[in-house]
This record gives sequence, C-alpha cells and structure tokens, in this order.
Amino acid sequence: MKKRIIPLALALTLTLTNGAIASVDNVTHSETARYWEKAKVLLDRLVGLQTPEQVEKLDAVTGATLSSNAIKEAAKDVFRQAESKETPVFASGSGTKSDPYLIRTAAQLQAFAAAVNGGTGYEGQYISLDADLDLTGTAWTPIGATGSFNGSFNGNYHTITGMTIGSESEKASYTEAGLFGSVGKGAAIRNVGVINAAIYNKTTTDPSVGLLAAGISENSIVESCWATGTIYSDTTSPYYSYVGGLVGSIGIKSLICNSWTNVVVYAKGSSDSFVGGIVGDTGNNSAVVNCAALGSVANYGNTSMMYGAGGVVGYSSGAVYASYSSSRIHMDAMSYDDGADVPIGGVVGSPSALSAAYNCYFNKEEKQTYYDGEVSTPLAVGYDVLNYSESDNDHCEGLTAAEIASETLLNKLTAALTPEELAADPEVRKRYLGKHFELRRSPTIDRLRQQGAEAQRSVSETDAEATHE
Repeated sequence: MKKRIIPLALALTLTLTNGAIASVDNVTHSETARYWEKAKVLLDRLVGLQTPEQVEKLDAVTGATLSSNAIKEAAKDVFRQAESKETPVFASGSGTKSDPYLIRTAAQLQAFAAAVNGGTGYEGQYISLDADLDLTGTAWTPIGATGSFNGSFNGNYHTITGMTIGSESEKASYTEAGLFGSVGKGAAIRNVGVINAAIYNKTTTDPSVGLLAAGISENSIVESCWATGTIYSDTTSPYYSYVGGLVGSIGIKSLICNSWTNVVVYAKGSSDSFVGGIVGDTGNNSAVVNCAALGSVANYGNTSMMYGAGGVVGYSSGAVYASYSSSRIHMDAMSYDDGADVPIGGVVGSPSALSAAYNCYFNKEEKQTYYDGEVSTPLAVGYDVLNYSESDNDHCEGLTAAEIASETLLNKLTAALTPEELAADPEVRKRYLGKHFELRRSPTIDRLRQQGAEAQRSVSETDAEATHE
C-alpha cells in the first residue's frame, strides 16, 4: 500500500528592506505542532537573505524536511513575485556628481549590469553603492560582458561578497571576466571591496580576468579598492591572456592606487600570458601606486613567450611605485641560469623598456619557482623577456616576513609617500610615476595599509599555493 502524502499548506509575509529579508510575519500553516516546532527555526535563518538562490541553499531541518521545504518554497515565491515586477536599475538619483545613481540591492546591481550589457555606457555619469551586497548563490554576469562601462563608480567603502563566475566543475567562458568586464576610456572605479569571490573561466579567445575588473582602457583610474578570493583562468587561444588579482589589464595613462588583494591567481593555457597579484599587464605611461598583493600567483602558459608572473604586476610598461607583495610566485618556464633568466619577480614579472619600479618591496622568504626549480636569488623585477637581459633592481628591496609585518615596511612606505618625496624632483616623478599623474596622499592610504597588514598576518598562517589542475 502506498503512503499518501498530503501537501502542506503554508503562507507567510516577508518584509524586504534594500532587497534583503528583514522580517518574517503572518505565518499560517497546516503542519502538526510536533513537526512545526522543529521547522520554525528556519524562519530566523531567512532574515538577511537577498536572493531565492540563497534561500535554496538553506539546509532542511532534520526530522521536518517537508515543513522546511514548504518554508523555503514560500520564501522563494515571495522573491519571484517581487522579481516579476520590473526591477528599477537604481534606487534613486539623477546620475550627476552631486546626486549619483544609488544601488542598494543585489537585484539593482544585476539590473545595472544588464543595462551596461545592453549598450548603456553611462559615460559622464556617476553611480554609487549605498549598501553592502551579497551575491552568494548568483551566477554573476560581468558589468560589461558586452558593451563597456564608461562612467564613474563609487563603492563608498561597501563590499560585494560572494561574486561567482563559473565553478570548478563547470567553467564560464567570458572573454572579460570580473565584477566589471570591459571598462572604457576615462572611467573610474573607487572605494569598493570584492570579497570571497571566485572566477573559474575557460575560453577559446584572449581572456582578461580580474576579480574587480577584466580590462580597463586608457586614461582610467582604480582607487582604494580591494579583493579576496580565487581566480582560475584557462584558454586555448594561441595569442594573449591577461590575469590579475584585482584587474586583468590597464591601458595607457591609467592608474591603480591605494589598493590591495589577497587572491590565489592561477592562469594556464596555450596563450602568451601576463599574470600578477594586482594586475596582469599595464600600458605605457600607466602607474600602480601604493598597492599590496598577498596570496599566490601561478603562470602556467605553455607557449615560448610567457610574459611574466609578478607579485604586483605581471608585465609592466608603466611605473610601479611604493608597492609591495608577500606572495608565492610560480612561472612555468625553463631556466638555464638558476631562475635568473625567468620573468618572475616579487614586484614585476617582466618589464618593458618603458617601465620602472621604485620604492617597492617584496617578501624575499616567499618562494619564487619555475618549471624545474626554485629561483636561487629572488628578485623584485624579473628577467626582461623582450631584450633578453636582467632588469634594474636598484630601487627595490627584498624584506623578511618579519620586516613586512613590522614597522620596517610601514616606515619605508610612509617615507616614500610624503609630499616632499613625491614632489622632490620633477624628472624623477616623470621617469617613475608618469607625467600624467600628480600623486596625492590619500586619507585612505593608512586604512588600506592596515587592512593589508591584517591580511598578511592571516595569509602567513596558511599555504596559499594554487592547487588546481
């Protein structure tokens, strides 16, 4: 005799505030008291969730599976009803500098991405984040997967948690993968953290990959941003691959400053590859200033020209100033001179003739390895692969882990970022920082440096080596 299962009738009211469940009210059900007493604990777990995917991930209560599933279905149905109404792209604002468009929910961020991917570039317009957002359980489509973001985005020091593109078992296939995909000429991204994020991407084209942004065009700026998580990038393209913990690549006359990462970066494929802890590749007259990279960097490109694996920058055609890394770095290239002829460095993997690194530091106790060995003398700036020569390391220094965690590194960076040092010699500034940028000491520098030091203490306790295939 088959057991007859009687459907459970359940209804509830969810109050959504800024896209998240704020309260659960008016619950009615037909469950027995015994089972309901177990299942009702799930109601409290709904508070704070922002998407039906997050609701689905809640574990059912043991001994009250049917009741638990009924609660989850009722909650998801409320989200579906809310989503069936057209989600406005912004909560408020007119897009001006004094009255920016405001994003307060994960749904609005997705609507913003859809607008950009539909061809709205927001050139000359301002967008601000007005709340911390959680994208856990959402398959993220980059802002600029198609089209390009050309405006100014200010995160107001909010965080975006749990961004996921692809998975270990099912890779995505974006040419440009990140929170932002393509970022256009003259754009700006400021004051936002992308944390606990993951990108698993495999493509047949030339990929650009970074947790914050994939590819940034000329005359653009990334300021006071941070990222934590994992990047796995693979391609069958025979040409180029740009992968960075924060940004895949930046164009000429662009700037990344006051930013840090703690990311496991792993890149492979048949392409010529540029891989860095902050950024994979930088254009002429660009600058990376006051940045810190933790975690690990691994470049497994399998062509004859792997352009670099660097703690801060993979391949640099610009300036790197007052920055440091404490990263384990691997460059899967052969060596005929104990690693001295491999484009691997604690600051820059490999430089072009237009590049310079000045007042930069790296953890000389972290391993720098290549195809069949370990670099005998770790360097800040690796081998110049285009000119077949050793690079200039006179203005950079390797420090111990203790010196990096102590006041030693802090004092060196503080000295490098004084107004006197920055303005001392116009020719030095032109040579190392690029004439297109006037460096200013930002009030965010100390805050970000403190966050970097805290992350350094955390990462030093774990093995950050990439363990992907």
